[in-house]
Amino acid sequence: MKKKTCTSVFLVLLLMAGLVSAVAQSEIGPARLLLIDETKTFASTMRVAALAKTIREFEGAPLELTVRLADVGSSYEDPLGGHPIAEQAPFHVIIIIPRGIDDTSIHQIWLLTTLSSSPPTPEWEGVKLLGLLIDAVFDGIATAANPMQDLWPAMLATGYAAQGWLE
Repeated sequence: MKKKTCTSVFLVLLLMAGLVSAVAQSEIGPARLLLIDETKTFASTMRVAALAKTIREFEGAPLELTVRLADVGSSYEDPLGGHPIAEQAPFHVIIIIPRGIDDTSIHQIWLLTTLSSSPPTPEWEGVKLLGLLIDAVFDGIATAANPMQDLWPAMLATGYAAQGWLE
């Protein structure tokens, strides 16, 4: 990893530690995250593994991560379509690493949530920090896009909330 990426990850972890104290004071249970990996190349898989490991080993916040591999024909195919709702659902955040990351046809990682950025809440700050972590892990390849930044994550979040995948 580049020095800049390591520094970015460290800063994100520090910010998340500050967020944890705010979340702990509001007595919120663990945040449930679903990470969907559509990638096929070794390099992308290693980045996804690094992201999952960082989230799982982060001791500063109560997080529960579920990882699901998805075999899709294209980046815009529904990776959860036709699958029964997971028993861990509903999730607070769904992260989709699209297949297009491999061939550079997609430069975004979709960070799905039903939270709103207005008014700012500790939970929304956590989503922003998760986006920064994704940006650091996928530095130069892709950036995180949430429903407030792009229409595709907004549409996916709305659909998954209606189906019961997303809280």
